[in-house]
Amino acid sequence: MGLNHLIINNIRNINNASITPNKNFNLIFGKNASGKSSFLEAIYILGTGNSFRTNKLHEFIAFEKDNCLVSGNVDLDLQNNTQMGISFSNSERIIKIDSIKYYTRAALAQKLPLQIIYPGSNQIIEGSPKIRRQFLDWGIFHLIPQYFSEWNRYRRALNQRNALLKSKDFSDMEIWDRELSICGTIVTNHRIEYLKKYKQYLLNICKTFLPNKDIQIKFNCGWKTFKTFEEILIEDRARDIKFGFTHSGPHRCDLDILVNGTLAKSFCSRGQIKLLVLAIKLAQINLQTKIKNQFGCLLIDDFCSELDKNNSDILIKYIMDLNLQCFITAIDKIEITNFYNENTTMFHVEHGLISTMTR
Repeated sequence: MGLNHLIINNIRNINNASITPNKNFNLIFGKNASGKSSFLEAIYILGTGNSFRTNKLHEFIAFEKDNCLVSGNVDLDLQNNTQMGISFSNSERIIKIDSIKYYTRAALAQKLPLQIIYPGSNQIIEGSPKIRRQFLDWGIFHLIPQYFSEWNRYRRALNQRNALLKSKDFSDMEIWDRELSICGTIVTNHRIEYLKKYKQYLLNICKTFLPNKDIQIKFNCGWKTFKTFEEILIEDRARDIKFGFTHSGPHRCDLDILVNGTLAKSFCSRGQIKLLVLAIKLAQINLQTKIKNQFGCLLIDDFCSELDKNNSDILIKYIMDLNLQCFITAIDKIEITNFYNENTTMFHVEHGLISTMTR
């Protein structure tokens, strides 16, 4: 599974590009601000409908352009492929898959599941709980597609309950407490079951990346687990009314990532944090590949950042054994030359122009 062909129009400094990626390794090198990250950003937009670099639409549309487009042909299996694309203007987003218009980004993610590792990925350890929740939910969604609708049902109930709390109209509070309790329990049970499977994959990878370190993930579901969510909603009601929002629930879930019993962000060096992030992301790929027997693309931006040669070599060997489509950027091609073999294509990016290179 992966990209057979990619077209990029007006993504930052890439005005027009038509690319035929390799099924295995795609190595991308060029100077800073040449367009390497924009190359990966375009693939990420195609698979998620979002940018990993900004939440603002106008920032990834090329300067002085009104719209942008990314489209691609994706292998679903040995016998089937699909054409998918997404375009943006200042006023709308259009998603099409095999000429059919879709209205949610989830449709893209189902066709091209991908994972990205870039300098900002450290936020999964150092950032807010929201980032860890998003990571967890991304993994569940790709194994259980109906999870997307279940999570949306919970969010709608949460928004409705919060609106009642703000309006001081409590006539329907018991109805929304019941709905929120049902949806929140379903979401939380999915998260618990997913983590049971995921932890084993993470621990196995950490034996390679962080040997002799005790790695743990502790799950905080967002409420006191010795009581049901419905009981907590009733218990919290006075506080929720006072402050005008729902204090407890899956929207307050978090993961504590521990190394030798201490929070990783407090214990680890920069290099160790990058290795742990790599393990966290690759474990999710391994789990999905094991259960679904398919995965889209792995994107790695600024491959050598904060890794010494020894750890770079460990990562290279591990990724080469995964047998999936990778897109990897570096400033100098020497940094990624160890990836080069008969299953590799190398691209040079300069001033937004992408050219295929020989070694």
